[in-house]
Amino acid sequence: MNENRVTANAKYAAEIGLTYAQENNEVQAKLLDGFLHGLNVGCRYNPDAQMNYIVDKMDSKNRKLLIKLAEFAKLAEEN
Repeated sequence: MNENRVTANAKYAAEIGLTYAQENNEVQAKLLDGFLHGLNVGCRYNPDAQMNYIVDKMDSKNRKLLIKLAEFAKLAEEN
C-alpha cells in the first residue's frame, strides 16, 4: 500500500466520517455499504480478526451506537 495513501487515510478518516454523518440516510447507507463491502472483500480470509481489531480501536460511545445499528439491521433482516 502506498505510504502517502496510508497517511492520508489515517489523517482524514474521522473528518470524512463526521462529514458523511451529517448527510441524509441514503448517503449514510451508501457509505456503510461501501465500507462493509470493502471489509467483505479485503478480509474474507479472517473477518473476525479484523472486526476485533476495528472494535478494539473504537471509542466506547461509538461501539454502543454500532450495537444499536446492528440491532436495527437484525430486525430488518427478520422482516
